[in-house]
Amino acid sequence: MQTALAFTSSNSFGVTQRVSRRRCVTARAEATIIPAGFTKIEPKGDRVVVKVAEQEEKTRGGILLPVSAQKRPTSGDVVSLGDGRLADNEVRNFWLKEGQTVLYSKFGFMYTDLKLGEQEFILIREDDVIGK
Repeated sequence: MQTALAFTSSNSFGVTQRVSRRRCVTARAEATIIPAGFTKIEPKGDRVVVKVAEQEEKTRGGILLPVSAQKRPTSGDVVSLGDGRLADNEVRNFWLKEGQTVLYSKFGFMYTDLKLGEQEFILIREDDVIGK
C-alpha cells in the first residue's frame, strides 16, 4: 500500500512549490506451515523442494551477528524433484539430482517458503536455480 499526499505552498517570493510526502507500507509473507500429520513434500511439474541452509549467526572471526544483520541463506540441498511435466504436457528431464547443494535466487518470481516441523524448505522452479 502506498499513499501520496501533495501540498502546494507559496513562499515570500511568490514561487509556488509542490511538496509531497510518501508513506510506504512493507508487507512480509510468512512461510506456509505444513500440518503435523505430513512428513514428506512431493512437488509437481518443474518444481524443486530445497532444504534451506542454516542461517549464519557468527562471522568467521567469531563475532555474533544481531538478528537484523543476519542474511537469509540463498543455498540449500535438493530434497525432492517434481515429475518434470510442463504446462503443455511436455515432460522435461531435470538436470538436478536429489542431495545436490544448489544456489538459488532470493529474488525469484515464483517461490514458496514452507515450514515442516522445525525445518525450513523452499519450493522453486528448476529455472530459478543459478548454480550447483
